[in-house]
Parts: sequence; C-alpha cells; structure tokens
Amino acid sequence: MVENNDKKKSINDYKFIKSIGEGAFGKVYLAEEKSSNKLVAIKALDKAHILKHNKIKSVYRERDILNKLAK
Repeated sequence: MVENNDKKKSINDYKFIKSIGEGAFGKVYLAEEKSSNKLVAIKALDKAHILKHNKIKSVYRERDILNKLAK
C-alpha cells in the first residue's frame, strides 16, 4: 500500500541493503525506510540513458502503471 505523505522522501530517508535487479534503464535496490523500518524496492534510473534513447514516455508510462497497481 502506498502512503500519501505531504513530505517528499529523499535518498537519505532510506538505508540501501542490496541490489535486487537490473533493467534497461537502471537498477532496483532493496532498501529499508529509516523512519518505519519498512522494506521497499527502489528503482534508480539512468537519466542520461533515458534521454539519449528518447525513452521518457516509457518511464512515465511505467510510473503510471505502478501507481495504479498500488491503489
């Protein structure tokens, strides 16, 4: 379930544990949210690669799909 907090999270709010996957646009990491000790997956995207290969729409499409699945 996705929590809708007004405060934006930053990379400093998480403790990265290990890499759990790799895709065309970046890597996925297992991380622990410091405030709640909740485990989450964080996808780190390679912005230069996305821009170079004109994949911006694909990234936004994936984000939208994941947001719908989380509801």
